[in-house]
Amino acid sequence: MTQETAGTRRGPYRKGVERRRRIVETAVEVFAAKGYTSGSMREIATRVGLTQAGLLHHFADKEELLTEVLNARDGSVDAALAEREATTLREALAGIAEHNRREQGLTSVFTILSAEATNEDHPAHGYFTRRYREQHAVSVAAVRAEQAAGRMRADVPPEVLASLLIAALDGLQLQQSYLPEIDPTEVLEALFTERD
Repeated sequence: MTQETAGTRRGPYRKGVERRRRIVETAVEVFAAKGYTSGSMREIATRVGLTQAGLLHHFADKEELLTEVLNARDGSVDAALAEREATTLREALAGIAEHNRREQGLTSVFTILSAEATNEDHPAHGYFTRRYREQHAVSVAAVRAEQAAGRMRADVPPEVLASLLIAALDGLQLQQSYLPEIDPTEVLEALFTERD
């Protein structure tokens, strides 16, 4: 078995993967500080130690890099939830809240981009529209399960509670930028009928 088949790549391919990872991390920092619109490919390239042409070798344009940043954020949340092995909505929300607290850069860039992307001309508008539709559908199903188990209020339609959950998570992300002492898990607990 070669090293490559064992899962460890060598040579130029590995360097390219590492360089792309560094570019995405740097883009997260730049977009978190300046937003997508004001963050420049030139600044990202300079911070990584590349020319702008070198950066374009890895990402064809700023939109492709934006897509990779958003995918990195989604992958980071998914990994955090898988690691936590959340089986209930309450556990999943706690996992997301903890992830957001730990990954401030990704959380900041997500918050900024979601606000910027309300403009239909923004390259991430479609991403956020799809994401919120999918998140709402998944949340409605999770709320129904929690209501059936008696763990969430049953007097409020699941669609309404799902919207409240999403709004609470997004709002708490923003509030934590200003008030890091807020415990989002404690705030989210108010949506459940009983505490563990």
